[in-house]
This record gives sequence, structure tokens and C-alpha cells, in this order.
Amino acid sequence: MNKVTIIPYSDTAHRGQVVALWEVVFGYAAPHNKPGIVIDKKIAARDQLFFVALAGDAVVGTVMAGYDGHRGWIYSLAVLPEYRGRGLGSRLMRHAEEDLNLLGCLKINLQIIEGNEAVAAFYRKLGYQTEQRISMGKKVSENITLAEPGASPNGGPAMCPGNSGASGGPPVDAMHPEVGEFYDELPLWSAPFGLLLLERVPMRPGLTVLDVGAGTGFLTLELVQRCGPHTTVIAVDPWAAGMRRLRRKLAYLGLENVQLLEQDAATLALPDASIDLVVSNLGINNFANADAVLRTCFRVLKPAGKLLLTTNLVGHMREFYEIYRDVLHELGLVDRLTALEAHVQHRATVESVSHRLNDAGFKALDVVTATLRMRFADGSSLLRHYFIRLGFLSAWQAVVSPDDVERTFAALERKLNAVAAERGELSLTIPIACVEAQKPGAVSERYDEERNISPNQGTEPTASSVRASGSRSGLAFCHQSEQQHER
Repeated sequence: MNKVTIIPYSDTAHRGQVVALWEVVFGYAAPHNKPGIVIDKKIAARDQLFFVALAGDAVVGTVMAGYDGHRGWIYSLAVLPEYRGRGLGSRLMRHAEEDLNLLGCLKINLQIIEGNEAVAAFYRKLGYQTEQRISMGKKVSENITLAEPGASPNGGPAMCPGNSGASGGPPVDAMHPEVGEFYDELPLWSAPFGLLLLERVPMRPGLTVLDVGAGTGFLTLELVQRCGPHTTVIAVDPWAAGMRRLRRKLAYLGLENVQLLEQDAATLALPDASIDLVVSNLGINNFANADAVLRTCFRVLKPAGKLLLTTNLVGHMREFYEIYRDVLHELGLVDRLTALEAHVQHRATVESVSHRLNDAGFKALDVVTATLRMRFADGSSLLRHYFIRLGFLSAWQAVVSPDDVERTFAALERKLNAVAAERGELSLTIPIACVEAQKPGAVSERYDEERNISPNQGTEPTASSVRASGSRSGLAFCHQSEQQHER
């Protein structure tokens, strides 16, 4: 047998084998003990106390530990039957105990099903003793239901963190664990952007695609299905809840040719020149380290590899910001106009995106633009909308001082309502763009032929050379890694 090593659990590399091992060893009839739920909950804890034993690349053992600041716990100790009797269970226990010791743990506890004398004897040999205690437990049924794939409490997405009902609510904390459960990107902000991108993606089998800022997987799922089983999609995003939801979608759909990387895209350890295509739907332009991410994308792309990204542009929600300016004047807060303008102008332009791509080494090939509309009955509906509170409200409120937020937004709501009454609705314009770029390389002619462009085309796009694709209506939303900034 291969030499066995013990390392931290990697969800990308080990999940399937761990689930299979636990189903053999434990069975897990209770809903709250289903392997997928246990793993998701452990990953969410981010305590780095989940270990696997590997024989080569095969998972042959596991152990989990937990620590509450005083006591430690051991659970999910499992060894593949053919590897038992070789001291592997003891090695896994020592490994977990050493990590708990480093954390300052004073006592380690574990539980055994009554009557399992063989397991009890194993732990006694390791120094554990039976204590005169009554073990009691209470299942939190709401969380067990919530953990089931596709489930939501009360039959629908009614639980919005921070929602205080009819009177409206504060900005939504996008990193709250429940956001990933109820997050539905399709009918909100990202779908029109993503469809514009999908119209430009080369649909060929055998591609290796990197989806940067994959979120809950709108693009990932479409690409892996449209390009077929011989295509591999690598989805990267540091958002743990989004990755958990995408993982459940993949399992439900039976899609296996997807790799999930829960990390910052700037730190990817993928080999140089290993990717055919990079896509990012409302992703790269919102990262705090966008230049570093683009440099990484350039490094991992093959020569002539393509990058397709979408972004909203300067002019986004201009109707709202015109009213916001008027309110600041009316309240005598003209000193905050500079902050508002800085906020408005931070968005991309065609030129700024092209320059950023060129700085990373890319050649910008083409830009397609479109316009969306977000329509609301009035300002009250706008400011209370869950998506607005999730993606925009924090940045809007940050324009003024905390002491002025309440009166500013009360006045803003009144003025928005008045405008909506006069115009029949509140309609906000969203200019969007899909940018296509390429890593220079010897086989670039292949893409020129596919797109029917001549060698003297494909220079840096400018505002005057952009092709408009027409107007689209609808809403969508794509999670970004930097949740506290307005999209």
C-alpha cells in the first residue's frame, strides 16, 4: 500500500471521496448528518480543523476537530476498512489533538454511540475515559431544513438579513451566511450582462475555461453545459456561501467537469498558459485588486487565449444621481457633492477598461454595449428593494456623514416619489458593456478568422468605435468579491 500522509481537507480535491468514505463507515441516516451538509458547515466555520489521510491521491481516512475556546471536540474519525489495523486511526487522532493543543485547548471531548464497545476500547487506549455525564442534544430544525439543497424556510425566500418589514430596512450584509442561500442572480442584475457575454463566447468542445468571480455559478453552469462534457470550467470566487450553493447545483445537475476554487483570483496557482478562455461577468471591474487579477488571467491564458468581461459604465442610474444632487443642494450639504461625484465617476468607461487590459498585456479587440432599465413604482419601492439594499445602499449612504443619513434619505425618498408620481414610474438607466480581449500569440490568426476580421482591425476600442447591440430591459445581479462597494 502507498505511504499515508495527513493533510488539511481540500474541498476541490477531496469532497467526493470523503462523502463516499463516510457513507461506507457511518451510513448517516439522520438528515443533519448527511455528508454534504456536514462538510459545508465545517468549511463555513473556517477553523482549519478538518483533515484527510491520503494514500497517493486516495482519501483513506478523515478526522474533524472543533474548538470553542475552552473545550475541544473530535468527530468524523473514519478509516477505510482495508487500512484499519495499521495505526492510521491513532495517527489521525494525534494529528487533531496536536492542532487543538496549539490552540490552547484544555480538554478534548468526544461522543460514542452507546453499546459500541470496540470503538470505546480504541479511545481508551488513546487515554480517553468514560465520564459520568448525560449527553443531551437539541436539533435546530430550521437550520437542518435550510441546509437541504433547494430548501428555504417557510417555502420561500422571506428571510432577508436586516429586513425590518414594511418600514424598510438597512443595507444587507452580503457576507451573512443566509445571503448565499436566498441569492438568486438570474432575474436580477447579472443575467442581461451574462447573456451579452454568452453571445460572444466561442462554443467549442474541449475548452478549459476560467470563470473569475463565479458567484453562485450563472456563467459556470451555462458554459459547462453548452460546451459539453469534454470542456472543463474552473470557477473561482472567495465567497464561501456562493461556492456552497454552486456546489449543490453541480451535484443536483450531475455535472462533474467543474473545479471550484474558493479563493482570490489574484493568487491562483494554475500553471502558466493552461487556460483557453477567461470570462468574468461583472467581476474583475469590481475587485479591489483588479490589476493583479488581470495579470494573473494573462499569465494563465494560452497564447491567443481570449478574455471576455462585462461591466456597467459611467452613466449608471443617472436619473437617481441627478435627484440625489438636488437633495444635497436643498439640504445645504453642498460639501458632499464632491463625494457623490467621486462615487459616480468610479465606474468604468470603454477607454478605462481598454487601458487596464492593455496595461496587463492584453490586446482589446471589441466592445459591445447595451442599455438596461430598472423600473420601480416609486422611490419607496426602490429604497426598500432587497437587491438595492444588498448592492447599492451602503455606498449611497456613505456619501453623507452618519449624522445626516436619516434626514438625507428621508428627503431623497420624498423627492424620488414626487418624480415617480409626475412621470408615472421611476426608471433608471443602466449602460452596460461586454469587452473582448486577447493575449497576443502565434495562433491569434485563428480567432481573427473565426470573427471574420482583417489584420488591421482589433485595435484598442474607443467610445466612437463601440458597437451598440440595442436596448435590453430586465434586472439581474452577480455577486462580487468586494461586497461593501456599490456595483
